[in-house]
Amino acid sequence: MRDDLTTGGRRQPILGRGWISGSIATFLPALMLCIAVCAAPLPCLAGGPGEGGDEGACQAEGADGMTSAEAWVIAQLRAGKPADFERCFKVWLDPAASMEWTSARVLSSKFLRTLILDPTYSAARRFGGVRIVGAQFHESVDLQGVRFDDEVRLENCRFDQGMDLSRLKTSRTLSLRGSAFGGPVSLAEASIGDALLFNRAHFHDLNLSDADIGKSVRLSGAHLEGVLNMSRVDVRENVEAYTLAWNSVVPDQGSLGPGINGRWDLYDARIGGKLIIADGTLDALDMINLTGTRIDGELFLGSKDLPGNQWGETSRLVLRNAVVGSIQDLPDAWPKRLDLAGFAYQRWNGLQKQSGLTNVPARGSEWLIAWLNRDPAVSDSSYDQLARVLRQSGCDDCADDVQFHANDKRLRMTVRDEAWLAWLAGDGIGKMASFTTAAGANTPPPAPQVERPQNRLTDHLVAVIKAGALSLSRWVNGYGYQPALALRLFGVLILVGMVVFWPTYRSAVGSTERPWSRSYVLYSFEYTLDTMLPAVSLSKKFERVEVIGLARYYFIVLKVLGYWFAATIIQVFQRLFTV
Repeated sequence: MRDDLTTGGRRQPILGRGWISGSIATFLPALMLCIAVCAAPLPCLAGGPGEGGDEGACQAEGADGMTSAEAWVIAQLRAGKPADFERCFKVWLDPAASMEWTSARVLSSKFLRTLILDPTYSAARRFGGVRIVGAQFHESVDLQGVRFDDEVRLENCRFDQGMDLSRLKTSRTLSLRGSAFGGPVSLAEASIGDALLFNRAHFHDLNLSDADIGKSVRLSGAHLEGVLNMSRVDVRENVEAYTLAWNSVVPDQGSLGPGINGRWDLYDARIGGKLIIADGTLDALDMINLTGTRIDGELFLGSKDLPGNQWGETSRLVLRNAVVGSIQDLPDAWPKRLDLAGFAYQRWNGLQKQSGLTNVPARGSEWLIAWLNRDPAVSDSSYDQLARVLRQSGCDDCADDVQFHANDKRLRMTVRDEAWLAWLAGDGIGKMASFTTAAGANTPPPAPQVERPQNRLTDHLVAVIKAGALSLSRWVNGYGYQPALALRLFGVLILVGMVVFWPTYRSAVGSTERPWSRSYVLYSFEYTLDTMLPAVSLSKKFERVEVIGLARYYFIVLKVLGYWFAATIIQVFQRLFTV
């Protein structure tokens, strides 16, 4: 085999062997011509205004009423490239600010609609759909009710007016990342087969009500000033809202409108994955409403590696009748005002110590009770829900504290709203004072209202009995959640019983021995214990003992309290043997 000078002694492939083995005089000029052509700058990369460019950059010869900028967009898309004005002009402009935007970037809404829907431009869309970056639209964009199967990306664009995409249907991704809108944006009842991307976009009002999203909705880094309506939305995967900002003032107050405190309506929605609201600036947000929403995955409000949200003083998170699979949060991730009525969750991750970029200590019952009390109308079901999740996590002590506090609150509410003292002060004394004042003024008293005093009295008596039973349960065994308290009280009552039993012992036995002799201590202890144990008799001799004096009433009380202590003991054994 013959060695060739151009191969360094190696055999060349058959394909192209004749061209490489040609004369150097023919090869070098062709190579220099290729280098010169590749090194020449492309017209679309010429500098734009402010960068040494000219207004003619990123332009092409238009036809059929099309502007030169629109013709350039068509040419870029047909070449399989995005129509990127930022790359063409070599300058990035803030879509939320009106300064420095020139007519060289302006496209019409009519052109956009034609580009997306007209079959004439299907060849321009076949490579990567429609992707336009850094353009400006003066008119409102109306694409309501349209259907298309190409991916549409309008990114870092400035829309001086709004956009109506209601009832839009597409099987692909729709992206408005980084764009800013001076008017409302609506995708109500839209159907998006893939992801819906709003990252870093600027909105005033955004309407996604009744929309159907095949994958995720991404709002991370977005800025809003008004209402985000996602009521009844159906999202198959996640709703991501990292670093979401709700501002009351927009950067440019000229064409993007004034800001107001906002609201996020996410009620009656269905989310197949996670709802992520973390590291957000939400001080201008009045409310996030999750009433009736179902989240199959996780309600994510922060973790050891991602900060919580910055809430306003009046911000409120409404979780009424919402259902979530689990909660992941940080202690400071919640607003000061909550609505927890009917809120159901299966797990709460993050209550234990979290070690990562931030060391988060474990949270105890004190924090959890304070969390519940962020709802001023917190109900018993909210306490029971939290206690049930804590027990499933193995935090029985915290669960007991939560349910003890629930009963404490029930007792306070009963005494405040229904007790006989409140009734007397409000209904009895109050009516007497009003009658006296009317008589002194020589004016007839108001006509009496027809009431049913028997029923009212019965209601108040029932409330008093309820308050008394709760009070007794609290001090006897901590509503059944503090058995140690019952045991301590049990011991104290036995000691008191042994003391007050002395006169009876001396009378019954006729002994002249000292009060704290060994025989008296044993006898009085056995009798007191026999009194407190219901349905149990330790000795037949105690049946003939008749307690004398006031001690008789004390032992009657002990007999009643014995049933509470028996119930406490049974409850302790149930917990010991319950898996």
